[in-house]
Amino acid sequence: MLKYPSNQIISKTLRMMNTTIEQCYHLKPFESDEERLESIFALYGQMTAKGHIE
Repeated sequence: MLKYPSNQIISKTLRMMNTTIEQCYHLKPFESDEERLESIFALYGQMTAKGHIE
């Protein structure tokens, strides 16, 4: 029988993945979701302005 991981393990794993990915483009942890979104949209604006994304 297949056993699935608990929600607690999944949540912890997702937080660790988010932290790892965010460290690729942001040097310190985000203070809030609002700060995270502002950073993501700023990066998107830079990439579209340079023609990296259409």
